[in-house]
Amino acid sequence: MAKKLTKSQLTSKKREDVLAMLTEYLADLGEDVMREGGNSLVFPSTDDEGNELFVKIAVSIPRGDRSGEAYDGYAAAEDYKIHLEEVAANKAQREKENAAKAAKAKKRQAEAKAHKKNVRMGKKK
Repeated sequence: MAKKLTKSQLTSKKREDVLAMLTEYLADLGEDVMREGGNSLVFPSTDDEGNELFVKIAVSIPRGDRSGEAYDGYAAAEDYKIHLEEVAANKAQREKENAAKAAKAKKRQAEAKAHKKNVRMGKKK
């Protein structure tokens, strides 16, 4: 009779299965994949300018919070989506405000330049 695995053992086994799957996939793509730790893989790569760097992939299986509520990946993904939308909205608002400030400054500069020209020519306002 097979011994029943604990929740921790089941989690560790799943993490190992996923790491093995990722290692095989990346190796099939020609990457030199190495195990870097208990839950992570690394492989060398280069950026667009040819600088050498390493890519690290960490596999974790979240359990949930301390109150006992299980981790909900769907809710976490939705929260992240909302966060990205808020960041984009804030960025758009800042860009709009900056454009308005730039237009106001340009108008002020044009008025100052016109005033300076009028003063040089002896004209009054």
